[in-house]
This record gives sequence, structure tokens and C-alpha cells, in this order.
Amino acid sequence: MDHVVLKSGTTFFKYRNKADESKGGPGESLSHLLFKKAIARLTETELRLGDLGRHKVSVEHGEIEKKIERDGNAYFADAYLRFTSPTDLAMRWAGEVYVEVYHQHFVPAEKEKRLRELELPVVEVKLPDFAKYQYEDESTKDREEKHIAWVCSTLQKAGNFLAGTVISDRRSKPYLEVLVQGLEQKLLTANADLRAEREHARKLLDKAEQEAAGLRVANTAQQERADQLATSSQTIRGELKELRNFVHALKLQLMSAKVDAARANELTAKSVAELAAYRKKQRRWLVIESVIGVAAALVLISGWLVSCASSRAQAQAVSSSASSKPLISSAETGTAFKTPRSKVHRIAGRLSVPAGPTK
Repeated sequence: MDHVVLKSGTTFFKYRNKADESKGGPGESLSHLLFKKAIARLTETELRLGDLGRHKVSVEHGEIEKKIERDGNAYFADAYLRFTSPTDLAMRWAGEVYVEVYHQHFVPAEKEKRLRELELPVVEVKLPDFAKYQYEDESTKDREEKHIAWVCSTLQKAGNFLAGTVISDRRSKPYLEVLVQGLEQKLLTANADLRAEREHARKLLDKAEQEAAGLRVANTAQQERADQLATSSQTIRGELKELRNFVHALKLQLMSAKVDAARANELTAKSVAELAAYRKKQRRWLVIESVIGVAAALVLISGWLVSCASSRAQAQAVSSSASSKPLISSAETGTAFKTPRSKVHRIAGRLSVPAGPTK
């Protein structure tokens, strides 16, 4: 350590970092030293280690300037903690961690390399702003203790944490054994899953082959059915063509029939007109014939009446002359009586008219 005398006359010792003794380093600030002591006095906190996650830790032991000897060489870490944790970090690092604190500059690459070669879990922690000591040139023991206590209480409050970067992630043998066991178990599970998947895949393959065989058979049947349908379709096309031709012929016949029907309608109308005229004419002839018949009947009746009257007159004449003349023979009398009747017939024949036209 260095002896420091302030302008005010206050004197104190400024500590030099033992980790830099072998290299003749410039030493460390009082803020750096007090923060290391605060870390060593922690009872619990949360470590936030980037990709390694967040870990609640309970500190069982802490110290500063932890000496590490390896291959005849000595190295002093800024702080050392033994801890337990509900996470696997305690087993991973065998419940210990070495802490390197930096203020303005990261741990040099050469030093970081030597830390990794030590095969120890090492975390690099930056001195936070709230932990900077404000009395670098006017420090007292009481102020230092109060500062250390305040930093400890701050880091131990719920929600607060100590952030760091893992420089060396040395994994303990028990952790590696558990890790290997876990990996072996995962491997066994993976192998079992793989076998199950292979068996499942084999069953699926068998099922797929069966389905493929069924599909091939179905495809063959479908092809045959398609061929049949194609043949049937061709036949139907031919029949449809013939049917169209037949329908076309029927249309032509229908058109011709319509023309014939029109002509027939015309002839029918003409025949109906002629028939009506004929019936009218026939009714006229029937009326004439009826009139002529009645006239002829009247003439016949008149002739008969005349004949009867004449016969009576002749009979009376004969009766009157019979008394004076001899009787006339029956033959003569018959002849005499026939003469008037013959005249009547001759008259009727003259009056008769020819019959009307027949249907």
C-alpha cells in the first residue's frame, strides 16, 4: 500500500492490488478496494451472468485477495465467494466463484487467458456508479465501513443484482457427471424415440405400400372403367349423331307435313264452302220437289174428283136411258169407265218433273 497525505493534512494508506505486484502495476483506487470488500461481505444476492442466466445465491464465505497457486506461481483474485443456489450454478461451479472487479478498463486479454488456464470459475464485474467512493482523498475508517455496509445492503435488496461476465466457465466433475447422465438419458430417450419413430415409420410405410397397392388396383379398375366409358361415349356420340340426323329428317317431314296440313286446311275450307253451297242448293231442290209433289198430288186429286164426277154423271145418264135402250155390256161399260182414269195418268205424267241432283 501507499502512504497518502491530503492537502488538509489528513494522512491514510492507499492500497496497492496484490494481483499486480508481480507486474509492478499501478495499484487500485479506494473505490475498487471497498467494492471488493462489499462483495466479500455479501450474504445473498442475485448474479446475472448474461447467457448463463440469473441465479439467486446465498453466500457462505467471502474474502478478498484470494491467493491461487498453480505450477509454482501465485495469483491473487479480487474476491472469492463460496455459495449455494437453488439453481444448478452451485453444482456447476462446485459452489465457488472468483471475482475480478474492473473500473474503467476490462481485464487485459493476457490476464484473462491466464484465468482460463487456471480452470476455475471466474466472473468479471464492473464497478457500478452507485458503489463509487466519494471520499477518495478524505477517507476515514468509519466512512469506509459505512460505504461497505451501504453497498452490501444495496446489492442484497430484492430486485437488485450483481451483474458480471463469465471469463472462465469451469464446470465441476459432479456437474459434468450429472450433465453426462442427463445427456445419456436424453440419448437413451432419443434412441427409444428413434426406435419408436422407426417402428412407426415402418408401419406407416407398410400401410402406405398397402394403400399404394390398393390404389394401383383401383387405378387399373378406373382405367378399365375409363376405357369402357370412352367406348360408350364414342358409341353414344354415334347414336347421338344418328339421332340428330333423324331429328333433322323429322323436322323436314314436320315442315312438309305443316305445308300439307296448310294445303289440307285450304282444301277443307274450300270443301266446307262447296258443301255448304251444295246443301243450300239441295235444300232449294227439296223445297221445289216438295212444291211440285204437292201440286202433282193436287192435280191427281182434282183429276180423280173430276173423273168421279164424270163417272157419276155418266152413270146417271145411263140409268136414265136404260129404261128406253138395251143395257150396255160389261165390257163396254168397263171401257167407258177406264177412259177417264187413263187421262188422269196422262195428265200426271205431263206434270211430273225430274228428281233433283243426287249426293
